[in-house]
Amino acid sequence: MMVFWVTGCYVHEMESIDEKLFQEQVKQAVRSLWNTNENFLGTQSFRPVKADFVDAHIEDLAAPIEVNNKPTILFAGEATSLHYSTVNGAIESGWREADRLINYYK
Repeated sequence: MMVFWVTGCYVHEMESIDEKLFQEQVKQAVRSLWNTNENFLGTQSFRPVKADFVDAHIEDLAAPIEVNNKPTILFAGEATSLHYSTVNGAIESGWREADRLINYYK
């Protein structure tokens, strides 16, 4: 099964393609290999049921590491957001950490 989304100006282009050409084109696939990329090792986070048993919370993942009360290492990404496992969560967490730095340096 393959699912893909077409948005913006590409919607019109996709719908105007001849059906035969479209069917030929979708047989081609592009792989991301994010799962085996050592910098990513996957494409999205997964919260196991065990997390509840060890009292792990999203806020724990979002907490910065501070040195001398200075935020030194900050964490963003959908796994650190209450909108877990969404693009919105990833974006929101980036804004959260940017705001954290802005507020720190004010």
